[in-house]
Amino acid sequence: ERKHKLTDKPSVVEGMRTVFKGGTEEQILFMLGKLMEINDKRFAQDVEALLYHPSLKVQTAAIQNLYFLNSDTMPSGLASLLEEGDESLTLATLQYILLHAQKNSILVYDTFLEHPNPQIAELALYCLSLEARDNYSLKMRYGLEERIREKINTPGSLQDTGTLKRMLRVIGAANIPEFYPFIRRYFNNADTEVVAAAIAAAGQSVFPGFIEELVNFLPGKTTRPLAMEALENYGSRILPTLSGLVAQQSVPVHSCRFIPHLVKRFQSQEAIRALMGMLGDTDLSIRLEVIRALSDLRRETPPEV
Repeated sequence: ERKHKLTDKPSVVEGMRTVFKGGTEEQILFMLGKLMEINDKRFAQDVEALLYHPSLKVQTAAIQNLYFLNSDTMPSGLASLLEEGDESLTLATLQYILLHAQKNSILVYDTFLEHPNPQIAELALYCLSLEARDNYSLKMRYGLEERIREKINTPGSLQDTGTLKRMLRVIGAANIPEFYPFIRRYFNNADTEVVAAAIAAAGQSVFPGFIEELVNFLPGKTTRPLAMEALENYGSRILPTLSGLVAQQSVPVHSCRFIPHLVKRFQSQEAIRALMGMLGDTDLSIRLEVIRALSDLRRETPPEV
């Protein structure tokens, strides 16, 4: 249970309510961020009122909060948010509708997978692939594999960049290895947004076969944060693989140099052990990065690690 640390004082509750009612977009987003941390159901109605705020960012943050507050009501007019055309808002709304339709999620999928608006239909397919990731019967029920196959093999269907990026997300989430070559195909695309979507999809798949390719994105300034995040998704079980890549130099040295900083982000005893193991590397630049990562870890981690 998240603690209600912030909201034990009536003045704090009133202060938050005042911001929700009349604050600037930035103030409201800040307070919604705080509310995500404390998860206090007393604010459910205040947050519900923000679904009709003029800012799309506020609407999206409000619906994400409602998802975690798990408020029991389905706000009226919720489906109208799907018509705004904003991808984050559409996804947050679909996820909320599905949360409340647990018994009738069949109806929801039947409605939205065939939606005439392609963005809504593709995001519903993404929600389905997330939910069916480890659920074989759900995959079969909606023919997830066939739907993906049809979408990516229909001539011209991926000309729209938005559709292409959404299909990469769908495949990253779906846990169907047959489609992983599709992700790989877009690693070297001319469009940086498509490359970013492919990197994120590979990270979401947590397929070991992508690790080396993701490590090779670390030297690039723009791709580095994306690749770091994608590789972190694998969790600490990736550490032996990363140590092996450095030891055998299976990836170029300029990629290996970034591995210590990735390892450091796991902030665990295992991470320290992995870094200690790299201290004997023959390449001086790698050894220097390991030392830097270890001293950062010492500074950043709590004493018990």
